[in-house]
Amino acid sequence: MAGCSITTVSRYFTAPELVKEKTRQSIEQAASFYKYSPNAIARAMVKQRNHTIAFVVHETHYPISTSPFYTAISEAVQETAGKLGYTVYVVSAGAFSKDAGTLFSNKRIDGAILAGRCEKELLDQLTDRGAPVVVVNSSTERPDIVAITADDYNGTVMAVEHLIERGHRRIGLLSGTLYSYISTIRQNAFIDTMARHELPILPHYIQVAEPEIPSAVGAARAMLTLAQRPTALFCMNDVIAVGAIKAALRMGLRVPQDLAVVGYDDSSICSVIEPELTSVSIDTHKMGELSMLALDAVINGRPVDNTRICLQTRLVQRHSS
Repeated sequence: MAGCSITTVSRYFTAPELVKEKTRQSIEQAASFYKYSPNAIARAMVKQRNHTIAFVVHETHYPISTSPFYTAISEAVQETAGKLGYTVYVVSAGAFSKDAGTLFSNKRIDGAILAGRCEKELLDQLTDRGAPVVVVNSSTERPDIVAITADDYNGTVMAVEHLIERGHRRIGLLSGTLYSYISTIRQNAFIDTMARHELPILPHYIQVAEPEIPSAVGAARAMLTLAQRPTALFCMNDVIAVGAIKAALRMGLRVPQDLAVVGYDDSSICSVIEPELTSVSIDTHKMGELSMLALDAVINGRPVDNTRICLQTRLVQRHSS
């Protein structure tokens, strides 16, 4: 009735953007006439697929409800997956690594998105089985695997130069036990920017905190009790920045008058804290969307034009700086 092949009809229901507008209209009319909708179970039996993918996060960020950043990416993955006819199984890397072989062998999942810290052992385990894999907010030396990252170097430069433009010269770094790839880039960018402006980095002006508020409070307090304390802090993520603000307020300091604070990720927590947090924004929705679209292409054997996607960052100025 639509006047096209079964393959074209199938493509319309899986990737409608690949079908010409006139053909799409013909298929829509035919589907409406016959009250047709794809049968997911039948399609899975024919294709030996379950239309389920795994969104795998490192234990540091699991459950993802404790991480605003990965929650946002996961929501975008699930939204895009739903449009493509997939369901999403959210799991920690530790739990997933124990079951990955069985899950793929039994066709219970069709592919995996590895978010954040990407352990080489897990990646090798998956690719050795030919499993479709995409990594997001992470990096891999494997050129055949799609990796979606953000421009963390320039994001950090923007944050530190923002503080310098505000007149700050004693700027501390609250680092985090994040994935080493990300931590290294952000710390190097911080050091490079300070050096470019000929500003000193005192030994006690770099503290490491877990990406948890209690740990960040303690690390910030260690800097803020110095005889010559910093007047500004760059924090490697928003949770750490919130901990820094809490530490400052508990010590009777005013933010930003006595201490300016800048976070990273521009997560939902930025507008919850008072004063609202200045932060480097990463388009987490785009990250999630692109990672799911790339995984769908890999699963279906379609070529991916670019296996290295780096999204731009921007500074969102609020009242903490």
